[in-house]
Amino acid sequence: MIELPGRSLPLSASLWTVVLAFVTGTALSTSPTPLYPLYERVFEIDAFGVSLVFAAFAAGALVGLLVIAPRAAGLDRRTLFALACAIQALAALVLALVPGLSGFVAGRVLTGIGVGILAPSLTVHLRALASLAPDSWSARSAVLVAPALSMLGLAVGPAVSGLVAPGDVEGATPLYLGYAVVLLCCAAIAPRLTRVGRPASSGPDPRVPVPPHALIGAFVAFSVTGLFGSLAPSLVAGIEPGTAPAAVGAIVGVVFLAGAIAPLVTGRVPQLASPVAGLASVVAGLSGVGGSLVLHSLGVFVVAAVVCGAGAGITFASSLRSALAAVGPAGAPRAAIAVFAAAYAGLAVPVIGVGRLLAVLPVPTVLAVFSVLCAGLGSAALVGRARGRASWG
Repeated sequence: MIELPGRSLPLSASLWTVVLAFVTGTALSTSPTPLYPLYERVFEIDAFGVSLVFAAFAAGALVGLLVIAPRAAGLDRRTLFALACAIQALAALVLALVPGLSGFVAGRVLTGIGVGILAPSLTVHLRALASLAPDSWSARSAVLVAPALSMLGLAVGPAVSGLVAPGDVEGATPLYLGYAVVLLCCAAIAPRLTRVGRPASSGPDPRVPVPPHALIGAFVAFSVTGLFGSLAPSLVAGIEPGTAPAAVGAIVGVVFLAGAIAPLVTGRVPQLASPVAGLASVVAGLSGVGGSLVLHSLGVFVVAAVVCGAGAGITFASSLRSALAAVGPAGAPRAAIAVFAAAYAGLAVPVIGVGRLLAVLPVPTVLAVFSVLCAGLGSAALVGRARGRASWG
């Protein structure tokens, strides 16, 4: 990283810059959610087509996580921060300025690549910056705040885009340009961020594998976020046809906001209690969503979806904390990449399956199948955690 004349930013400003980039980059990934019904009409695609577009984003994230991020691990953290922000800014510009389905898909793939680099690198960067702060704040931010930021960004995206572009796809252009400006500013600030060294080779050997239960938990958690991030507009339309994008965005935003807040509330719950609560909330929430479709009750849908989102947030935070604790500071970058890779695989694969099943089965039946799969995988993760004696909470 080229050093610019002048002093580095204060630690607090560096922390807030990383947080801003994290939330903005993640928000970009879910910003199209309330507009998917409009994209369906403009691009002449159905719910399965939307799930494929969403999967293209997740595929881009996996490329960023598994191909680019490991090769960029040797870069200075500030350089990696600037790279991730620049790619996300480019994605926002493509979404804003390149018309048609091809431009939208290209923008979504670039968004995924950017998130794939940004999410694990900024998680580790935030932890490193936090290690320079007082111990009490450092521990809390590293263990609780970093995982919650992923869900917070997912919440901001649909909430803001639903308000800014409630009537047509073109109305989202200024929003995407706004994302680009914020991310470019973060990239420009990168050389002035507080310098942090690489972790000493202490604690568990970096070759210690990431616990499989943490990967399964992340997969399940993001499967749920993928369901709401791609198909929530269709689910809401099945209950209340003609629901405005702003309302859909608010509903999806509240779901993800619950996922951001819940880990902060349950972060100090010991041992298995936290992941058990997370899995139970996911299964109960999915069952409630299915029931809301039978009852045609939007109120029941919102409550059930919030419970589901809270469970997903708890499950993901527990998984990330468990993985980072298992490998120690020296293995943190590798563990973060592995957990986010499992998460974004969960974002892509189940959503495609759900989109395909919706073409041949009633929605409540599809949700029941999805709920059973989540329960099965989540239970396997809990058993693995208990056998491995690794702390989720």
